[in-house]
Amino acid sequence: MKLKDMIQTEANADGTISKSEDKQREKLMKDFEKQLVVKWNKEYNQFVKNGMIIGGSFRGPGIKKELNDMLKDWASRLTR
Repeated sequence: MKLKDMIQTEANADGTISKSEDKQREKLMKDFEKQLVVKWNKEYNQFVKNGMIIGGSFRGPGIKKELNDMLKDWASRLTR
């Protein structure tokens, strides 16, 4: 099914939502969460691992904190 076929442009004439809207919304939220949790977590962990390799046990934790700070900043800009 193409995205344009899935997009709801307005509610039904009586103001209710379509029968499939709740299911489509639920699938969208699950897919989004899967992308964030699975793929981003894997990518993030690789960056942390590389930071620890670069900085070792002394500077590595500081690099990890910088990565965390960048991630928090990025997330806060997304939610504005």
